[in-house]
Amino acid sequence: MREIIQGILEKVELENKETFSKFLYKCIKQSKEHTSVTQIFRINLFFSGLEKFANTLPKDKRFLFGVTTLEAILAELGFGIEPEEAFVLYHLRDLGKFKIKDSKLYEQLKAPWGLYKDYALTPQDFTLTIKALRRMALIEYRKGSLNLKENITITYKD
Repeated sequence: MREIIQGILEKVELENKETFSKFLYKCIKQSKEHTSVTQIFRINLFFSGLEKFANTLPKDKRFLFGVTTLEAILAELGFGIEPEEAFVLYHLRDLGKFKIKDSKLYEQLKAPWGLYKDYALTPQDFTLTIKALRRMALIEYRKGSLNLKENITITYKD
Protein backbone atom coordinates (compact mmCIF):
# COMPACT_ATOMS: atom_id res chain seq x y z
CA MET A 1 0.00 0.00 0.00
CA ARG A 2 2.85 2.37 0.81
CA GLU A 3 4.33 1.82 -2.63
CA ILE A 4 1.07 2.83 -4.29
CA ILE A 5 0.77 6.03 -2.25
CA GLN A 6 4.46 6.89 -2.87
CA GLY A 7 4.02 6.31 -6.60
CA ILE A 8 1.04 8.67 -6.64
CA LEU A 9 2.86 11.34 -4.64
CA GLU A 10 5.80 11.24 -7.07
CA LYS A 11 3.49 11.99 -9.99
CA VAL A 12 1.47 14.75 -8.31
CA GLU A 13 2.76 18.31 -8.13
CA LEU A 14 1.64 19.58 -4.76
CA GLU A 15 3.36 21.39 -1.89
CA ASN A 16 1.69 19.71 1.09
CA LYS A 17 2.34 16.07 0.21
CA GLU A 18 2.10 14.81 3.78
CA THR A 19 -1.50 15.95 4.18
CA PHE A 20 -2.30 14.67 0.70
CA SER A 21 -0.80 11.29 1.65
CA LYS A 22 -3.12 11.04 4.66
CA PHE A 23 -6.03 11.92 2.40
CA LEU A 24 -5.05 9.16 -0.04
CA TYR A 25 -4.95 6.60 2.78
CA LYS A 26 -8.59 7.48 3.51
CA CYS A 27 -9.56 7.08 -0.15
CA ILE A 28 -7.69 3.84 -0.88
CA LYS A 29 -8.22 0.87 1.41
CA GLN A 30 -6.52 -2.49 1.14
CA SER A 31 -7.36 -5.84 2.69
CA LYS A 32 -5.39 -9.05 2.40
CA GLU A 33 -6.94 -12.45 2.50
CA HIS A 34 -5.11 -15.74 2.25
CA THR A 35 -5.41 -16.00 -1.55
CA SER A 36 -6.02 -12.44 -2.71
CA VAL A 37 -5.53 -8.73 -2.11
CA THR A 38 -8.50 -6.38 -2.46
CA GLN A 39 -8.17 -2.65 -2.91
CA ILE A 40 -11.08 -0.24 -2.78
CA PHE A 41 -10.77 3.25 -4.22
CA ARG A 42 -13.55 5.47 -2.89
CA ILE A 43 -13.85 7.79 -5.84
CA ASN A 44 -16.67 9.94 -4.36
CA LEU A 45 -14.63 10.60 -1.22
CA PHE A 46 -11.65 11.40 -3.43
CA PHE A 47 -13.55 13.95 -5.52
CA SER A 48 -15.10 15.67 -2.49
CA GLY A 49 -11.74 16.02 -0.71
CA LEU A 50 -9.68 16.89 -3.77
CA GLU A 51 -11.21 20.38 -3.94
CA LYS A 52 -9.42 21.32 -0.72
CA PHE A 53 -6.06 20.60 -2.31
CA ALA A 54 -6.97 22.05 -5.71
CA ASN A 55 -8.00 25.35 -4.10
CA THR A 56 -4.38 25.95 -3.09
CA LEU A 57 -3.47 26.16 -6.78
CA PRO A 58 -4.10 28.99 -9.24
CA LYS A 59 -7.57 28.84 -10.78
CA ASP A 60 -6.33 27.93 -14.26
CA LYS A 61 -4.44 24.86 -12.97
CA ARG A 62 -7.14 23.29 -10.78
CA PHE A 63 -8.91 21.25 -13.44
CA LEU A 64 -5.67 19.83 -14.84
CA PHE A 65 -4.50 19.02 -11.32
CA GLY A 66 -7.62 16.93 -10.80
CA VAL A 67 -7.21 15.13 -14.13
CA THR A 68 -3.52 14.34 -13.62
CA THR A 69 -4.09 13.24 -10.02
CA LEU A 70 -6.91 10.91 -11.03
CA GLU A 71 -4.77 9.54 -13.84
CA ALA A 72 -1.85 8.93 -11.43
CA ILE A 73 -4.05 7.12 -8.91
CA LEU A 74 -5.67 4.87 -11.48
CA ALA A 75 -2.29 4.12 -13.07
CA GLU A 76 -0.85 3.10 -9.69
CA LEU A 77 -3.88 0.90 -9.03
CA GLY A 78 -3.14 -1.01 -12.23
CA PHE A 79 -5.52 0.58 -14.72
CA GLY A 80 -3.99 1.34 -18.10
CA ILE A 81 -5.76 4.67 -18.34
CA GLU A 82 -5.13 7.31 -20.98
CA PRO A 83 -5.12 11.05 -20.16
CA GLU A 84 -8.25 11.57 -22.26
CA GLU A 85 -10.07 8.88 -20.27
CA ALA A 86 -9.06 10.54 -17.00
CA PHE A 87 -10.35 13.84 -18.40
CA VAL A 88 -13.77 12.32 -19.11
CA LEU A 89 -13.91 10.66 -15.67
CA TYR A 90 -12.95 13.87 -13.92
CA HIS A 91 -15.69 15.73 -15.77
CA LEU A 92 -18.22 13.12 -14.60
CA ARG A 93 -17.54 13.99 -10.95
CA ASP A 94 -19.94 16.94 -11.08
CA LEU A 95 -22.86 14.79 -12.19
CA GLY A 96 -23.14 12.97 -8.89
CA LYS A 97 -25.59 10.07 -8.93
CA PHE A 98 -27.45 11.30 -11.99
CA LYS A 99 -27.24 9.33 -15.20
CA ILE A 100 -26.46 11.08 -18.44
CA LYS A 101 -26.69 10.08 -22.08
CA ASP A 102 -23.32 9.71 -23.76
CA SER A 103 -24.36 12.11 -26.54
CA LYS A 104 -25.23 14.79 -23.97
CA LEU A 105 -21.91 14.19 -22.19
CA TYR A 106 -20.07 14.68 -25.47
CA GLU A 107 -21.84 18.03 -25.94
CA GLN A 108 -20.96 19.08 -22.38
CA LEU A 109 -17.30 18.22 -22.95
CA LYS A 110 -16.95 20.46 -26.01
CA ALA A 111 -16.45 23.58 -23.84
CA PRO A 112 -13.69 22.08 -21.64
CA TRP A 113 -12.05 20.59 -24.73
CA GLY A 114 -11.91 24.10 -26.16
CA LEU A 115 -9.74 25.11 -23.20
CA TYR A 116 -7.73 21.88 -23.02
CA LYS A 117 -7.18 20.90 -26.64
CA ASP A 118 -4.75 18.08 -25.74
CA TYR A 119 -7.65 16.09 -24.28
CA ALA A 120 -10.15 16.69 -27.12
CA LEU A 121 -11.71 13.61 -28.72
CA THR A 122 -13.52 13.01 -31.98
CA PRO A 123 -16.96 11.38 -31.71
CA GLN A 124 -15.48 8.00 -32.67
CA ASP A 125 -12.66 8.29 -30.13
CA PHE A 126 -15.17 9.38 -27.50
CA THR A 127 -17.25 6.25 -28.13
CA LEU A 128 -14.13 4.10 -27.79
CA THR A 129 -13.20 5.91 -24.58
CA ILE A 130 -16.63 5.24 -23.07
CA LYS A 131 -16.32 1.56 -24.01
CA ALA A 132 -12.85 1.37 -22.45
CA LEU A 133 -14.06 2.98 -19.21
CA ARG A 134 -16.97 0.57 -19.10
CA ARG A 135 -14.68 -2.44 -19.62
CA MET A 136 -12.45 -1.21 -16.79
CA ALA A 137 -15.60 -1.01 -14.61
CA LEU A 138 -15.02 2.67 -13.84
CA ILE A 139 -18.44 3.70 -15.11
CA GLU A 140 -21.82 2.03 -15.33
CA TYR A 141 -23.31 2.13 -18.80
CA ARG A 142 -26.84 0.92 -19.54
CA LYS A 143 -29.16 1.73 -22.40
CA GLY A 144 -27.15 4.75 -23.52
CA SER A 145 -26.96 6.28 -20.02
CA LEU A 146 -23.86 6.33 -17.91
CA ASN A 147 -22.79 7.32 -14.43
CA LEU A 148 -19.63 7.18 -12.37
CA LYS A 149 -19.22 4.36 -9.86
CA GLU A 150 -18.93 5.34 -6.20
CA ASN A 151 -16.33 2.75 -5.26
CA ILE A 152 -13.88 0.92 -7.47
CA THR A 153 -12.87 -2.52 -6.22
CA ILE A 154 -9.75 -4.24 -7.50
CA THR A 155 -8.92 -7.81 -6.51
CA TYR A 156 -5.54 -9.37 -7.16
CA LYS A 157 -5.13 -13.13 -6.83
CA ASP A 158 -1.90 -14.57 -5.47
